[in-house]
Amino acid sequence: MLSRVRSLCGWGSTSCLLSLAVGVVACTTGEDPGVSETSQGETGDPAGSDEATDSSSPEPTSGDEGDSNPFARDPVVQQIAEDIVVATHGVTPSDSMIAYNLVWDVPFFRTVRQGFQIAAQEAGFSTEIVTIEPAEWPPTGTLPDYRASGADAYISHWMGGVYVDSDVPWFVIEPGADVSRDVYWGGVTSDNDGLGQLLADLMLDSLDVQSGSIAIYGAGEGPGMHRGTQVKAILERAGFTVVGAPDSVLGDTAEKVYARLPDDLAAHPDIVGIVGTLGYHGGAVGFWLQDNGYAPGEIEVVATDFEAEAQEALLAGYITATVVQKQYWWGYLAGYVAYGASVLGEEGVGTLLAPYANENGVVTTDFDTVTPENSQLYLDFLAEVGVLE
Repeated sequence: MLSRVRSLCGWGSTSCLLSLAVGVVACTTGEDPGVSETSQGETGDPAGSDEATDSSSPEPTSGDEGDSNPFARDPVVQQIAEDIVVATHGVTPSDSMIAYNLVWDVPFFRTVRQGFQIAAQEAGFSTEIVTIEPAEWPPTGTLPDYRASGADAYISHWMGGVYVDSDVPWFVIEPGADVSRDVYWGGVTSDNDGLGQLLADLMLDSLDVQSGSIAIYGAGEGPGMHRGTQVKAILERAGFTVVGAPDSVLGDTAEKVYARLPDDLAAHPDIVGIVGTLGYHGGAVGFWLQDNGYAPGEIEVVATDFEAEAQEALLAGYITATVVQKQYWWGYLAGYVAYGASVLGEEGVGTLLAPYANENGVVTTDFDTVTPENSQLYLDFLAEVGVLE
């Protein structure tokens, strides 16, 4: 296996974290959590200090932080956070403890965690973060062993058949479309249909030909396959031949994507574009094209997410564009909503969410499209919120 296909690199160091919603700046260490980490307020102030025990929540401020960077704004998420700040004014934030389980300690999920931590810094609630590494996917069973004792609200990523054995409010990140509201009371995700449409549109916009083959690398189940199915239908309607079914990679690793490319390109020499529907596809494809003498843009590549490999391939010109789900804002929203539920109860915070959520209580975010031209702005945003040094 060639060394260019690497495991995801770690992000995180001591960083100054810039609040983008309510104008609060706080510093914290960005060290990766161990099996479990706890903190009081995540504010950087010692427990029991005047700030940590202030009897009022921070007032929202307009601020200009990040206003010039389009990635540093999410008006819906920021408005919900401000509504919760106003509704909980006068409450001692440190009385609330929010538990959060982090699935897999990789950049995508650590970015979610960073949004959650900044919400904790701003609102002042204490947290317990537990990192779990499922041995299989999807994992099964319940999560009582991972749930913090005495938590006032709980946040987790949706994990198929895994449920939280808890009477406290449970907010879910990326709940499945088929999950009943009876299982959880609120959540945040991106529009999976919209992501598939955007991937197809970006591919079609990047091409200067109207025929040929386009390869799709997808997954055998879950969001990757759903996106791949939609991308396939759109590209075929546009007159292109689609190489491989959306489940062509069966959810396997970047190494298998890398190993598969030579056969696909040999069998279909008219391939003009490649679409990757999961985070690891873009980097693997970009590295293979670069390692095998292709010029940037010779085959257009559209990808998802901004993992380390995709970032490198995009900056080298081997990825035309990558669609980033707003995972930082997922964590940020989850923190504020869980804190709001710990103070106002599920019904109270549900009323605040109602204008923005669907019938299942899920807030759906849009996407960021990162290209070589605007990539520095996105890197600046990641640095400002402490994801990158």
